[in-house]
Amino acid sequence: MLATIPFRSTQVNATTGQLRANGYVAAGTTPYSVSVDPSGKFVYVANYGSNNVSAYTINATTGTLTSVGAAVAAGTNPVFVTVDPSGRFVYVTNSDSDDISAYTINASTGALTSIGAAVAAGGDNPKSVAIDPSGKFAYVTNNGSGSVSAYTINASTGALTLVGTAVAGDQPYSVSIDPTGKFAYVANNVTSNVSAYSINASTGALTPIGAAVAVGTNPMSVSVDPSGKFAYVANNTSNNVSVYSIDATTGALTSAGTVRARSGSAAIAMARGATPVVFKPKFAYVANHNSNNVSVYTIDASSGALTAGTAVAAGTGPASVTVDPSGKFAYTANYNSANVSVYTIDASTGALTAGMAVAAGAGPVSVTVDPSGKFAYVANFYSNNVSVYTIDASTGALTAGTAVAAGAAVAAGTTPYSVTTTGMIQ
Repeated sequence: MLATIPFRSTQVNATTGQLRANGYVAAGTTPYSVSVDPSGKFVYVANYGSNNVSAYTINATTGTLTSVGAAVAAGTNPVFVTVDPSGRFVYVTNSDSDDISAYTINASTGALTSIGAAVAAGGDNPKSVAIDPSGKFAYVTNNGSGSVSAYTINASTGALTLVGTAVAGDQPYSVSIDPTGKFAYVANNVTSNVSAYSINASTGALTPIGAAVAVGTNPMSVSVDPSGKFAYVANNTSNNVSVYSIDATTGALTSAGTVRARSGSAAIAMARGATPVVFKPKFAYVANHNSNNVSVYTIDASSGALTAGTAVAAGTGPASVTVDPSGKFAYTANYNSANVSVYTIDASTGALTAGMAVAAGAGPVSVTVDPSGKFAYVANFYSNNVSVYTIDASTGALTAGTAVAAGAAVAAGTTPYSVTTTGMIQ
């Protein structure tokens, strides 16, 4: 018998959005992805290791899951499961058997019944599948062959018929369809770009919209907001989210900037709000070397204009200032007093409240926080080394620990001037 792995359900507070664990239910071996049907009654999980799909009913009050019964067979190493917009069919990409399994959903129980033999993918190593809003077409990224395949969906049976395959970038990972069903977007992991396509309303065939658009490094996921005006790309290695506006007529993407994210950004989901998610800068800080303080400003989100608040004292000769990724803490490297000032940031006003400064090396000139927000590093100009600190997630306080791990400075070259960090997914 194949071993089972616990699969956790979570309840969402309708007012605050907070999550509360509802416990675990058994899934197959190595569950890889999960999808909820449009009615919110059923959940489906693709089990990579046991080559099957688990089905559950959702308790409408508590959100807890109850198994529908024995998992249904899929192909070899299923990785992605999705439900069509009508809630009648389920589709699963099988990465190692290079095919797509299709199932009908029992409207009463949520149980799955195979539509028939799996349909061959249009390329190698199918990774993700997306259904257009009308439920007429399905699109699959072929990670191994650098392409995206289009299929028509039989409205009665749910069966897939291959329409054709369009060229994508190297190792396409995910595909998203805009709410109008006119455009498709594919995140290409190795070439670090997004391919855009127009969708033939009659056949579902894809036509490339110009050259692929550059994004961050190693994009894993692309999503279109519910209004259809913007596309967002989660970049796994550059640890950020690329934002694009969508031309409503042509589907072409135009860069609207980049938002910093945590280390190893892999997926992005869009909430169905009234307006699209837009990054709005709120506060700016300036280290003033000769006046030994930090200027505080609010930022006008429309014009970018700065309005000065109350400056706060720093150490002697502050040479640089940085803010941690959460926006909760700020740090200055004080060149003359050889220490680092620590501040908490008021989320409403941007005002800084000083905490306990910590010693650094001689002549600290640059301070940076790693993308996870766990560690801070300071380049010491005169002592030719880098100070390393751990950050208290609650207070922002810095702690110098043992050498190498965190704390005692590590040697650098002569007169190091700046320091930066990078991240990788583990």
